[in-house]
Amino acid sequence: MRFVIACPGASRTGGPEALHQLAHALSAGLGREARMLYQQPLSEAVIAHYQALYPCPREDGPDAVRDAVLVLPESEDPRRWSAHAPRCVWSWFLSETMWHPVAAYGSCGILCQSEAVRAMFAAPGGGLPDDVRMLGDYVRAVLPPGVRRRACIAVNGARNAALASALERNHGLRVRLIAGLAPEEALRAVAGCDIYLDAGWHPGKDRGPREAALLGCIVLTGRHGTASGPDVPLPDEHKLGDIHPSRIADLVRAIRREPGRHLAMQAGYRAWIAGERDRFHAEVAALADAPLVGAGLQVDGRHAVLIDAIRGSANSRLDQLVQLNAAAQGDFLPGRMTLAARLIAPWSRLASRLVNGAIALVRRVRP
Repeated sequence: MRFVIACPGASRTGGPEALHQLAHALSAGLGREARMLYQQPLSEAVIAHYQALYPCPREDGPDAVRDAVLVLPESEDPRRWSAHAPRCVWSWFLSETMWHPVAAYGSCGILCQSEAVRAMFAAPGGGLPDDVRMLGDYVRAVLPPGVRRRACIAVNGARNAALASALERNHGLRVRLIAGLAPEEALRAVAGCDIYLDAGWHPGKDRGPREAALLGCIVLTGRHGTASGPDVPLPDEHKLGDIHPSRIADLVRAIRREPGRHLAMQAGYRAWIAGERDRFHAEVAALADAPLVGAGLQVDGRHAVLIDAIRGSANSRLDQLVQLNAAAQGDFLPGRMTLAARLIAPWSRLASRLVNGAIALVRRVRP
């Protein structure tokens, strides 16, 4: 069976890397015919980078998917590929984001990169239906030569800029904002820090914390999004329930008083990350031998509208939380942020439970 993996052609992020990992595992690891189909816009430099890491053949043009097993990232609308007659379609959810109406995935199988996505698509009994499978990814992070580690916090700047500013300005902590850097520069910057902090919303099994752990940092996260569950298996002491600069500063100082103890507490997390590659290859082998899918999410208009409405409600509340986290340009407003997070979180959890229940209901319904 021939596989075609559609992939953005100009983006160096976790999603394209995972798609290349899949194509390489199928072709080089299992000897299956698997080809990348790059989507416009194209950057030959980006494509060359990934091809050097994960060599695999290329296809040109959407007609290449005819009679093939097509794998799409969740951001791609499967409906636009139906005219090209793929044998079957898998939509790989590399985050919890539902980019399109749920009915768009009506003839797809679903691949789940994280346990959070798995829970979203779980069957009523708690397991996975035949057309829903786990497919994770893995990270590559090697300590760059000549890097000296210092007492500095590497902070995910895309989600924590205001928090980083407060830690530096009000608590005298040295911070290295990880934002706007090429991936190699970001790894080198993180490797020079002793602590990695990402207290923002995690939409999927994020690469940043995993890479930081492999580089020897002590990782701190919040409890928002996938960071709240098994996709980020850190000790409870290292998951921040209250995103307040003074409490984070206290924890950072406590870690630096006993760095060896805190690093040892994350040994299990680092071992779990190191085992991801083997788990990924086992999941790819299971996918390669999986029966063709075609039934996918069986929904009618009423249930599709229900799920989309609930999902939209959840996303709007999560967006509010993210915007509040990034909004402060001058003084950080911890009281407002903490209150907002506390007000929004219960509604977000309720919305997530409603989504899971609605999808479970849909899977029992046949139009």
